[in-house]
Amino acid sequence: MFDVIRFLAKKNLALRGHRENEDSANRGNFLELVELLAKYDPVLREHLVRIKMGQNISVTYMSPETQNEFIEILGNKIRQEIVARVQKAKYYSMIFDSTPDVSHKDQTSQILRYVVIENHEVRVEESFMDLIETKTKNAEGMTNMILSKLEADGLDIMNCRGQAYDNAATMAGCHTGVQQRIKDMNPDAEFVPCSNHSLNLVCVHAASAEINSGTFFGTLERCYIFFSMSMHRWEVLLAATGKSLKRIQDTRWSARGDAVNYMKNHYKDTLTAIENLTEPEESLNTRTDAGTLLIAMQSFSFLCFLGLWQPILSEVNDTQTYLQTKGLNIEQCAQKVNALLAICERKREEFVDGAVAYAKNQCEELGISCEPPRQARRKHLYGDGSRDVGLSYEADLRRKMFASIDRMISEIKQRFQQLQDLAQEYGVLRPEILLGDGSINLDGAPKDINSEDFVLERDRLRAFVTASDPDKKVQLMKSNSLDLLKYIVEARLEECLPNIIIMLRIFLTTAVSNASCERSFSKLKLIKNYLRSRMSELRLCNLAILTIEHTINIDFDSCIRDFTEKKSKKSKILINNSKSYPRRLAVLEKLHDANMTCNIEKCKFLQVEVKLLGHIVSTKGIQMDPDKTKAIQDFPVPKNVKQGVTDINTAKVQHPEINLFETTNSRIIRQQLAEIGRHQVEDGDLKIIIDSLSNKENIARDKIVPVVEINRLTVSGSEQVEMEKTIDIAPALSSYCSDL
Repeated sequence: MFDVIRFLAKKNLALRGHRENEDSANRGNFLELVELLAKYDPVLREHLVRIKMGQNISVTYMSPETQNEFIEILGNKIRQEIVARVQKAKYYSMIFDSTPDVSHKDQTSQILRYVVIENHEVRVEESFMDLIETKTKNAEGMTNMILSKLEADGLDIMNCRGQAYDNAATMAGCHTGVQQRIKDMNPDAEFVPCSNHSLNLVCVHAASAEINSGTFFGTLERCYIFFSMSMHRWEVLLAATGKSLKRIQDTRWSARGDAVNYMKNHYKDTLTAIENLTEPEESLNTRTDAGTLLIAMQSFSFLCFLGLWQPILSEVNDTQTYLQTKGLNIEQCAQKVNALLAICERKREEFVDGAVAYAKNQCEELGISCEPPRQARRKHLYGDGSRDVGLSYEADLRRKMFASIDRMISEIKQRFQQLQDLAQEYGVLRPEILLGDGSINLDGAPKDINSEDFVLERDRLRAFVTASDPDKKVQLMKSNSLDLLKYIVEARLEECLPNIIIMLRIFLTTAVSNASCERSFSKLKLIKNYLRSRMSELRLCNLAILTIEHTINIDFDSCIRDFTEKKSKKSKILINNSKSYPRRLAVLEKLHDANMTCNIEKCKFLQVEVKLLGHIVSTKGIQMDPDKTKAIQDFPVPKNVKQGVTDINTAKVQHPEINLFETTNSRIIRQQLAEIGRHQVEDGDLKIIIDSLSNKENIARDKIVPVVEINRLTVSGSEQVEMEKTIDIAPALSSYCSDL
């Protein structure tokens, strides 16, 4: 059952079906998969047969409530494993981001980032913990929610070394934001705005710096809306271009890059498709919208900004894809942002010149006018001093394109300044500095390390690397901080360099992106879709952690123990060790010594007799249960051999808890067949060796006779019926009698 649930959760499949009764053709993935596995598992098949035959089975382990309990136990096991790893690592960073789900609930995703060092291997992990329904969006409410969740997980806020949120004022505010409130409690919890969100905002502000740039992106969005409003229009576009048009999105600038690339590569084909939709046979709305769109796209300004943004957004997309890499550290992020900044500064004029040249070539080839549209100018009063500089249309467009690029450069410097400062503080951990001969500055080092010991350990590390392999030193100095930590761990230098390892772990723990939260939102949309919109919050959280952290191994034996402990409603038994009742309390003492518990509500004391395994145990000994023997004696007489064999098999399925039933029933059937007179049954063919327990008044361990099953039943001369061997219940009964 646990395996089935984890498999379905891993594949983001629904467990429940619309109708789960026996008459339904599709009872849901869970029940259908259990039915499939039962074909190859005899234990599971027997369990399902009992349920279908109407047995009085109170627990089927397949109800929706039990499914939720299984899901909760599996989710808690993974969550406990992650918490244990974080506690072992000590230092961690927390990442929070929120999104609305399909039922219009605000779900906040919790991610923990930490460094795992085990089996002489080092890796940076970003583990999903939970989805939290958030009802308050102010800074105080969000702070209390985060602190409460960390406390519930058993994590100390003072061990937090990093915070990563989006750039919303509620989270990133420098005075009363969430990051500042937590930093007031723990000054070491450094806040780093999400690098991907920051880069998105850079492009948003750069695109809105000039009206022509904003109009360009608006025209691209209008083009997508125009074609997507009708299947006929979309077919015309596909016939002309062979590819689908991309849509503009504010939150994902990679989508803007895809849209711009598409338009630049298929500009002529797109114009052809729009012109085809202006034909007289098209509807009035289609012709009107197509004509308006043609005018907007066949302009010198549109082509200039198309040629400008295509190479810029290509670099932005490359940077943003890199910043979404799992486990990226501050140094790598800062280097990639600096590379983007250098490209924008170095190719500033090249981007503008290339854009103007592209626009002129397209206008000349397609016959588009490069003249500016006629503009109404207001009349200036004499002496007001308001005069334009008299720039030409092309020069004015160049000025606006330079303004967009300059705004982008200034936004990158401003929004990534905090990241650059942190990278500079931890610059001492760069291998070329740590292993070099120059001096180091530890003014910005965390308080968890001792500066004097750090300097000594640095000399120790340099000496070790130089003595071991000079070529290895050159190779390490060209690597990054993570590779250096891996080298230290592989060389078994943890005890020799504690301060260096602590500082490296804190450095690698600091989060720089919310990309892991965005990945969890993708899983959220798969799990909680419009068909499963009424899913409970607890089930959603546990299914999410099962599908996201599916690589973590789970001990199913411990899950089974947790399930039994949860279902039993147990209480501890207190034993009075009085010497006057040793024989009466023998069984309870054994349970107590084994630290076992029992359900008091189901316990019965001071009983004269007890029914156990189809027998009645009392002071007189062990006798057969009259209810069981009555059922056997009242068994209908079979009319032929086939019906007799069917009765035996039916009895085996309906009463498997009575181990002697098959043997006793076989004897009765033999007698009934003999009474019919049609088939002669010989005693030699049916060997039954059984000592009836009903005649035993005082049973001891050494007096119980083992039960031997028949081998085969011969009827009608040659027909043979194979019989299975009965389980020997003598040791079990003897053990119970001895304990009692």
